[in-house]
Amino acid sequence: MVPLRHRHTHAGLARALLLLHQHSSLNYNSHQHSSLNYNSHQHSSLNYNSHQHSPSIQPVTALFFLNYNSHQTFLNYNSHQHSSLNYQFTSISSQLQQINHTSLPSIQNGCLDPPGNGDLADLVANAIESARPLISSGIPDLGIPPLDPLGPVPPVSFHLDTLGLRMDGTVDETLIANLATFIVCSLNISIGLSQKFAIEFRLDNFHMDGLYDVDGLIAGLFPVFGGGKFRLDTYDTGFYGSAKLAYSVFTDHASIKNLDFNVFFKNLEVSKLRPAIFDAVWGAIKPPLADLIQTGINQILKNISISDIITPDQLHPLDLGNANVFVDLIMGSVNDAIVSAGLDPAQLQDAAFNLGLGKAELYDGEVVGLSTLYRSGLCTLDKVASWVFLYANFAVEDMKLHYKANVTSGATTSLVTVEGTVQKVAIYVVARKDTFGDVTDIDQFVITKFGNIDIDIDGLGVLGILLEPLTEVVLRLVQEDIADMLETDIKDLLQDVLGETPWPAF
Repeated sequence: MVPLRHRHTHAGLARALLLLHQHSSLNYNSHQHSSLNYNSHQHSSLNYNSHQHSPSIQPVTALFFLNYNSHQTFLNYNSHQHSSLNYQFTSISSQLQQINHTSLPSIQNGCLDPPGNGDLADLVANAIESARPLISSGIPDLGIPPLDPLGPVPPVSFHLDTLGLRMDGTVDETLIANLATFIVCSLNISIGLSQKFAIEFRLDNFHMDGLYDVDGLIAGLFPVFGGGKFRLDTYDTGFYGSAKLAYSVFTDHASIKNLDFNVFFKNLEVSKLRPAIFDAVWGAIKPPLADLIQTGINQILKNISISDIITPDQLHPLDLGNANVFVDLIMGSVNDAIVSAGLDPAQLQDAAFNLGLGKAELYDGEVVGLSTLYRSGLCTLDKVASWVFLYANFAVEDMKLHYKANVTSGATTSLVTVEGTVQKVAIYVVARKDTFGDVTDIDQFVITKFGNIDIDIDGLGVLGILLEPLTEVVLRLVQEDIADMLETDIKDLLQDVLGETPWPAF
């Protein structure tokens, strides 16, 4: 842990605070229908493989407890049982002024301080964290109950089908605790030619407890059924999400939509039942939580005039094509790096295919011309907060390819040569550079066009009937190989050159 983050109350926080108004995603009224989908397979988002996490995510530990009652009961889950809970946010500036900064959670490793990528993001992060006391205390004067703990969550079913164990179950009376201990770990709000919204929360401890009821078979033979209490705790838990961001020049406000977020913690090395329970509960609470957070953030954003924070030259792109000279300059370095890396000529993979009436083995394949990459259109630089964005169009044309192949049908084998030309491949790239940290990343590398591939196959002889299927497999193999090299090796080389070359000053 690092020292406490110091939060400063901004003059606009009173108007930028979460505004509580009839927001209902979890419906806990037994006389109403819940909008939750209790199929955990449609909402399961937990990633149990820690090596797939973001590089900024630190290793975490998870501790789970399941206490089985001695009594046995059969599963009795009523899928039509519903409940409701109304969420609201409110703007109470007097409560904001009473926040005790010394009680704020500590910043976890990997988090930013301040968390935002600019003034706008810092303002929104401050407003979110300023509302933390209201989550645990509620607002009694407005009839708003505390949201920490959250629940009870309505009954949620789960299914487990793994080696030696098949089970169906239900969890009920689930409470979610410690939501009010969150910190905003990072927040990226970028407005300009590139619109981006990404947020990450951290919790020291994410807690669930409730009741379970299971019914299943072990080894497909032995029935198991029963019920009891469960308890689940994860430590150093994180929630990360992204959304579509829009800015209206008419209202001078921004908004987000389609917020989606996931949870991460270390690989679960505990019984197989507990991940199934977590997935089921998380699948139930994820949609309303995402909707709740999205509504709260939009209430903050609608009270912020973007032009008060971001200057007009940051909101609007500079002259289109202002990076043409810069991109032309780096193309020579990129193409030299491609040759030095042994990618021109580049080897194409060996492959064997079933052609229906025969088979083909392709080998000694290569493609020539990847080092002729060039700027194919306007390239533009734009600055948003502390980031400079590059929007560039590249292309490579007239790449030559060659293959040898053994084509066999029955007892006949023909030695075949394949020659071809790839007419044009077009690429769109978005890269960004942090003007303070001097960090360069490629956010997008998209092949927007893969042109025609002209193929000439010679040597089939009496196996000419296999010309069409052989042509199809060669076309597919060549396109996949070239696309893979562009999107991996050459993308990495481009990023290296962009990181080593000074960008034009703003």
